[in-house]
This record gives sequence, structure tokens and C-alpha cells, in this order.
Amino acid sequence: MTDAASSVRIRTARDADLPAVRSIQNRTLSEPAPELLTAILDGAGLALVAVRDQPVGYVLALTPGTVAYVPELAVVSAHQRDGIGTRLLEAVGDRAVRNGAKQLRVTVHSDDEAARGFYRERGFDVLKRLPEQFDSGSGVGLLLGRDLE
Repeated sequence: MTDAASSVRIRTARDADLPAVRSIQNRTLSEPAPELLTAILDGAGLALVAVRDQPVGYVLALTPGTVAYVPELAVVSAHQRDGIGTRLLEAVGDRAVRNGAKQLRVTVHSDDEAARGFYRERGFDVLKRLPEQFDSGSGVGLLLGRDLE
């Protein structure tokens, strides 16, 4: 863990975080889903934020049953490659295990080498190719998964 990552606190998102998290979402994701963010902050799932003086990253998760799904994980560009994304992913995995999940899943653009590498380095494998998953790029998504525990 880098010094930058260790100076960040991971906590459950609050309603007051919505403007900062929405800003991160719009600046970092090619296809942000504002309605998903709102639904999860309203209790449909789990939202964690990485905070310095203000939120610098977040992760959203749907955690019903034995599979937890992460539809969004984002870190502001100035703090990327500092270990913050890894800490968010670990934190959401820990929470998912406590809720009974056995596997963590995420979908990435098939042509996003950086995202594919990030998840591969954290133990994720390709589970399925998803044609026409995205509106941008090739449109092809990859469903990735990693066993928890």
C-alpha cells in the first residue's frame, strides 16, 4: 500500500457525499449511470467512499445472495495508481463476505486494457464475453469474477 492509499479512509457513503461522488462519476467513467448511484445511495446496495479531506473515489456494489456485483469503481485521476482502487475493492469484498457472498463480479470494456489489467492483478478471471454491453468503444464487455474468502 502506498503512503497515499494509507492516508485515505474508507467509509460508507452518506447523502452529503452525493455531489462529490457524482462529480467523480462524471469525470472518470465513460458511461456513468447516475440513476444507479442514486438508487444505491437510497439503499438498493452498498456504496463506499475513499476520503482524504473529501471523497477521492468510490465503489458501488449490489450484494444479494452469494454473488456481489460491482457496477462502478472510480478514483479521481490525480489519485489513480495510489492503491485507493485496491483498498475500495478489498473493502467491498470484505463487506460482501459478511453479507454471505462467495464471489465478486465486475464488468469491464473488453478494449480497456488498464481496467482488465487492474482486475487481473487482483485475481479476477474472465467469466463471460458480453456482446453489445456498452454504447462506447467496441461495445463488448467482459464479465470478470473472483472468489471471496
